Amino acid sequence: MSIPLDNPADAGAGAEMRKLAEVLATGQPAITPHRVLGDIVVGVGKSGKGGYGLTHIIERRAQQGKSTAEIAAILYLINQALRDGEILPHPNPNRQTLNNRGIVAIIERQDGGKWLLTGYDDFSQKKEATDAITAVIANYGYAPDYSYVCNQVGAVVTSRRASIVN
Repeated sequence: MSIPLDNPADAGAGAEMRKLAEVLATGQPAITPHRVLGDIVVGVGKSGKGGYGLTHIIERRAQQGKSTAEIAAILYLINQALRDGEILPHPNPNRQTLNNRGIVAIIERQDGGKWLLTGYDDFSQKKEATDAITAVIANYGYAPDYSYVCNQVGAVVTSRRASIVN
């Protein structure tokens, strides 16, 4: 069973952030509906080479030196891209990229036709993406739901570091 990430009855940025944090805390996947592509599964995923999902995104951003606040903002913006992003051309019909404010969510069609969040990119629009990340931190950095996402991101980063050491 998946948690809907965009429930109109529980609308707003706080609800989106809370549900992203719950995916990280519980491992239970969530669904974000895209207006054209339909439901996209947002899951914890897998880290390391060939990884995908939220854990993979967090791990890569931490390796780039991003703070937990920046990574939490990226996760929120990725969810917005999944929901409202413009579909960019992709040569592989089983892969799509969705752009919103310079944040590009990468999704892949799984067996059975469901779309799955696999990754993230901001290389082609780095300035726009940086501005969007900064705006999320400025607007929500004080909010309890944003702190909840930051705490879950921190837990993932800490557990990844511990598993590398062991």
